[in-house]
Amino acid sequence: MDKVGLDAVVILQFITMAIKLFGICSFFGVVTLVPISVTTGNTTHANVTGQLDELAITVLEDGSNYLIAYLCFTYFFCFLTFFFLHRNFRTFLDLRARYLLRMRKTLSSRTVVVTGIPRPLRTDDALAEYYSHLNIGPVDNAHIVRHIHHLNSLLRKRARALQKLETAYTQYWGNPCKVPGYDPDQILNHLSMTNNSDPIQFMEQESAMAASLLTKQLPKIRTGFLGLWGEKVNAIQYYTEQFNALDQQVLEARESSTFELTNVGFVTFKHMASALIASQIAIHPEPFNCRTVMTFEPRDVLWTNIAVRGRERLVRELFVWAVTILLSFFWIVPISAFSTLTSLDALERVFPKLVAAADDSVFLQNILQGLLPTIAVNVFMAVLPLIFDALGIVQGLRSRSAIAEATFSKYFFFLLFNVLLVFTIASTITKTLEQLWNHPAAVANLLGTTLPAVAPFFINYTVLQGMLLMPLSLLLFGALIVRGFSHVFLCKTPRDYASNRAPWAFNYGTGYPPLLLIFIIVLEYSSISPIILLFGTIYFCIAYVVYKYQLLYVYFQPFDAVGGAWTMVFPRIILGMILFQLTMTGIFVLKSFFTLAALCVPLIVFTVLFKLGMDAAFDRNSKHLPMQLLRDKTDQLPGNTTDDDDDIYDTSDDSSSDDEKSEKARERWRKATRMASEMVSSSSRKRHVRRVILDEDDYAAIPDRYTDYRQPPMELNPGVLDTGLKAYANPALIGILPQLWLPVKAGEVGTTALPASKRFSSRQYASHVVAKDLIQFLKRAESVKRRTNKDQEPKRPSRFFPWKHPSTDTAIIASSCSTKIGKLEKAGTSQEHILREPSTDGKQDNRSSQGSGESSSCSPEMS
Repeated sequence: MDKVGLDAVVILQFITMAIKLFGICSFFGVVTLVPISVTTGNTTHANVTGQLDELAITVLEDGSNYLIAYLCFTYFFCFLTFFFLHRNFRTFLDLRARYLLRMRKTLSSRTVVVTGIPRPLRTDDALAEYYSHLNIGPVDNAHIVRHIHHLNSLLRKRARALQKLETAYTQYWGNPCKVPGYDPDQILNHLSMTNNSDPIQFMEQESAMAASLLTKQLPKIRTGFLGLWGEKVNAIQYYTEQFNALDQQVLEARESSTFELTNVGFVTFKHMASALIASQIAIHPEPFNCRTVMTFEPRDVLWTNIAVRGRERLVRELFVWAVTILLSFFWIVPISAFSTLTSLDALERVFPKLVAAADDSVFLQNILQGLLPTIAVNVFMAVLPLIFDALGIVQGLRSRSAIAEATFSKYFFFLLFNVLLVFTIASTITKTLEQLWNHPAAVANLLGTTLPAVAPFFINYTVLQGMLLMPLSLLLFGALIVRGFSHVFLCKTPRDYASNRAPWAFNYGTGYPPLLLIFIIVLEYSSISPIILLFGTIYFCIAYVVYKYQLLYVYFQPFDAVGGAWTMVFPRIILGMILFQLTMTGIFVLKSFFTLAALCVPLIVFTVLFKLGMDAAFDRNSKHLPMQLLRDKTDQLPGNTTDDDDDIYDTSDDSSSDDEKSEKARERWRKATRMASEMVSSSSRKRHVRRVILDEDDYAAIPDRYTDYRQPPMELNPGVLDTGLKAYANPALIGILPQLWLPVKAGEVGTTALPASKRFSSRQYASHVVAKDLIQFLKRAESVKRRTNKDQEPKRPSRFFPWKHPSTDTAIIASSCSTKIGKLEKAGTSQEHILREPSTDGKQDNRSSQGSGESSSCSPEMS
């Protein structure tokens, strides 16, 4: 939990529960049920089409007494699932409470999000004062969300201009830069001291750097459409002017106070208990006003959707679900086509030559029937998460974790509907739908008829997922292909390489549904074909290793949703159990053992009652931290020396006796003593304290050949760096803006992360000033180099004006000095501190600003 967060612990707990459950079930299923099918089954039955069918319930004769064993194990598997679900829910609540208690002083634990704010309260001060007067605890601060569409547009344009400028520098110097003497940190430090340096010394330094940095002409571009036509200009100067203008506009827009206020805001209390109380009580007497709930982490907020109004969100949600339903029916067509490939007759019609080549090999026939359709289904279903993530944004959800939950819900629905149900009844879908329309109560018979018939496919599906696809996910083929292509063909600047190599965040919306689908499939076929329990156990064992490795070493999670996905996993497991029980009821009816079918009905009723009982017992605690746990934790703290006026738990009145007050004072002294001893004993352990995963939103990276990772990527909020996002205010207003990132120096491959002194945060001057000073520096250096080249040529008199010589160094230097002096005069610097007066003894006066070593080439005597 310290390293990967509560969300990762919860998903690993779910996988562990599945391993224990199916491990126990597989032992009894393989030892008891499989021998019954092998020894008493009729292998000549028409439903037996392969070796796996000989191990299933379908080989038993109608009315066989051995069916009682399958009913008993149906009850056993269900009650064992109840036991593990209850225990895992209790474990989840315990982990969640411990996690929240540890995070009780963090900003997200003390903050609520308020929607439907009335107009009189739509200021920061008014909202804070309103909640302060509710007597639920002191308020730290409040923030009303602003409409900043124009600023967001400027930030995106600024980021694009900056990237083009960095690309121009990369085209000029190369990345990595192999020019001798090139050092990006030295260049930036040199520019930062321009306004504080003597102009003559500054020019001497430029002259020394010019020869090494200017190896070729500055790049040119055309200003027309897509750079195909138009005036040909200096690329670096052109993009510098663009970036300077946009950077100045962004700075001015950020300082503006005319942003329109929305009806959404954040209120941060001084204590977590106040936030818990505010999120569970009615705040405003008017309906839909000041609806208050616990908020999400600042990095989890989707600021583009945070201010979407309720009516608009409702319309968006209806639209998204309409699209989802249409996609569900559209996906039936390819899934149905793949399901027909499970028979050799259908394969022969589609691939006659392939089937003919496999006539002499039973192994090839099994691959064609089991492996080929399974791979096709997996590939086709892999496209869905991308669609669902985009639909979550369109839906208007306010946080990234909410989008992950919406993707989880839709993706699981697709997998269950298309893979488990549609694939099962696809061959007779028209007849099946007609039967369900005329006789809705026949759903048990339908499941009992169709699901056992495709048991071999789902066994192969589980084996393929566990033995092949799950281990292959360690290789990250998708990331290798996408990032490899970007690395070779698209990346040019250090920012491009750093963004391309930034670790991805684990998407729990796409990580849970495949696990949950396999869980339901294995549970569904646990009594029908018990051999699947063994493969299900193997699948979850491999999944545990793969998921744990990826969560620890591959993915970087910038925020945590406090394990909220488990509350979505639990009801879907209950749904899978009801499908399992309905299927067994239908099988017993088909086997003409109606007594056993009737005995399955109480199991369905008990499952529904179990779900209702679990909701009544754990639903509130799964959404809110119990106040008693928070109070107990506060009382146990050795440093709990909060004053009575600030303690929201203090219920004492003015009539308390002096003895009680004295006892309280003595208790404070005892707590202070314990706190002092704790500080002494823990001072030597401070350096060994492990960092909580969410203490920082940056990740350390070792510089390589193409990038030094001095700036974080811009993934969460366009135009703003993914760092410092720890306040409930729009990052477009307070976030750290990206700065000019020059190419890295060739040959410097680090072994440790870049020190903080060389990162972007140490640059305190404006970005447009850096870009402007750098292009001026290059121009001056280019001018100095041209003069140097002319000086190296033999001096010959002019053909038409022989009394004039081409050397004009003095005039050029004087002109440069006057230009620099003019800039300093505008800044309020006196000219007499720059130019030195000759002393009476013929020596130069040493009056100058501190640290300015002046050159004699610019003095009046030398001119």
